[in-house]
Amino acid sequence: MNSGHNQNNIVIIRFKNFIIIIALTALFLPGCATTHGGYYLKHKGIIGAEDLMTINGAEYVSLDGFCGRNGFSVSIDPVSGVAEFRGYNAVAKVLPDSQMVTVNGSAKRFSPETVIRDGRYYIAPSLAAFLMQGTAVTGREKKTEPIEVIRGPTVRTVVIDPGHGGKDPGALGRYGIREKNLVLDIGKRLKDDLERDGQFKVSMTRADDTFISLKERPRVANRARADLFISIHSNASKSRNAKGFEVYYLSDAADDNARALEAAENESLLYDTGSTAGAPPDAVEATLWDMALAENRVESRELADYVCDASKDGLCTKTRGSKSANFYVLKGTHMPSILIEVGFVSNRSEAENLNDPNYRQRIAAAIGDGIRAYKAKFEKTEGFTKKAGSD
Repeated sequence: MNSGHNQNNIVIIRFKNFIIIIALTALFLPGCATTHGGYYLKHKGIIGAEDLMTINGAEYVSLDGFCGRNGFSVSIDPVSGVAEFRGYNAVAKVLPDSQMVTVNGSAKRFSPETVIRDGRYYIAPSLAAFLMQGTAVTGREKKTEPIEVIRGPTVRTVVIDPGHGGKDPGALGRYGIREKNLVLDIGKRLKDDLERDGQFKVSMTRADDTFISLKERPRVANRARADLFISIHSNASKSRNAKGFEVYYLSDAADDNARALEAAENESLLYDTGSTAGAPPDAVEATLWDMALAENRVESRELADYVCDASKDGLCTKTRGSKSANFYVLKGTHMPSILIEVGFVSNRSEAENLNDPNYRQRIAAAIGDGIRAYKAKFEKTEGFTKKAGSD
């Protein structure tokens, strides 16, 4: 009995020693999660003692303190609350009450989530350590290369998105018009118009009668690092009198007509294959969309206004204005984006015009003029950051 009891005690002691060894290893070995805690950051001089705070039992680092001590610049969007900070070739964005962070455009999670207390932002210590990798955290000398600008104050690359295609015909109108064919023709004409003077580099989500899912279309623009995304569609209505040219930017639908059109265009999700094609976005996508929307909403509305203004002079139809709607195809874009409804294929006179190649060329030219006007204003004001004509 005593022998068995002694053996049990030995096993217990060895197990406790094993746990202690594991704990000490985690505490002192470089690269372990514990080394990214506040004490380690303070020891390395990345933060000061005053920058540490415990909130709801979790350790946090003051964003202002971290950025001030390490030479990061900080700006906060007053509408979305997104905080952007830049330094040492890193551009990071955080959203309050979210673990989601984008670093140089890539999505990452850091726990605990970013919080605001008394008007100050607090971030996870692991995020601060991650941003300083290659500098203080690894003991290497800090780099001084200029920060990479994700999108500067210029408009060069445009992605044109002719709606529908392949098995998705879009709206069916008078004179045998199929939306997918109509908008493809206008898209090609717009591409030629923009490329004629060498100001733009233009690509298309589809150049033939191919089905492209609503989810893939914005990805094409993102991969191309586009400055603008232009989705082209045609409208239809139960009212045969409805007619006109209108442009939408991404936001909540403002009226019943916008909501009805939003539902009609989003029906293309039914053609997507795969069980998750029409499913709501996951938390990562939703956060990124929110961040992108906050940055691009103003520019998208400006672009919509310029295209609408150009249509007033170039087209013989009613201009219905620029409006907001929650179009799925615009959600995943990382740049200013608009959806253009070139006219109603359900209206007799408008369908007759849309069936005319010369009128389709005028539509493309009007859209092109609007894009050029936007480009000129955007570049003159350095991305709408200063008034036109100011030094």
